[in-house]
Amino acid sequence: MQLIFVAGSWGSGTTSVIGALDHLGIPTFGPHFKSNDPKTENTYELLAFKDLVFKFSEEKTIRRLKGYSQGFIPALEVFRKDLENQTWPEIPGGREKIFALKMPLASICLPEITQVFDTKIILVHRPIADIEATRKRRDWPAHLGAMGAQQIYMQFLDGVFAAGLNFLGVSYNDFKADPHKALSQIIDFCDIKEFSSNIDRAAGFVRR
Repeated sequence: MQLIFVAGSWGSGTTSVIGALDHLGIPTFGPHFKSNDPKTENTYELLAFKDLVFKFSEEKTIRRLKGYSQGFIPALEVFRKDLENQTWPEIPGGREKIFALKMPLASICLPEITQVFDTKIILVHRPIADIEATRKRRDWPAHLGAMGAQQIYMQFLDGVFAAGLNFLGVSYNDFKADPHKALSQIIDFCDIKEFSSNIDRAAGFVRR
């Protein structure tokens, strides 16, 4: 089972990227968490995965909780089995099952996630000042802005470097400016060329 994981902080543009993947035809399942921001009401964060991550990590402090090292991977394996039993859409070209996940807090959990899933990692980044401005517009708590972004990116890099993981960095500003180019890079990196026929639809979603 292949996973495309969209990493990044709150307000960094991860919703736009995973939404584009969804419009390419990559399953994101559901139900998804709904935010209070009318611009990004659907966060594309799978509730079952979000609940799992919250059992082993804390959003406000952006840290792993006691029991993480023993319990997180077994819980991920149960989550994987539950996914396998879902009704999957037809995948172009008859390839194996593939899906996408996004949850900012889970960006610090990738060394373990990659042990359970064959994972391609996309890191979405944006200037910290823009992330903080988005937080203020949404009237969200401080940890969902610049403060949290600094922690998310630091822990993400520490984790993926220590585990020797590869990832594709995507600038949110570039993604918005030229979604066709950015999506082509994502398609190449994730080796999902069979979804290329939907690139216009995905780029249209980004522009909207």
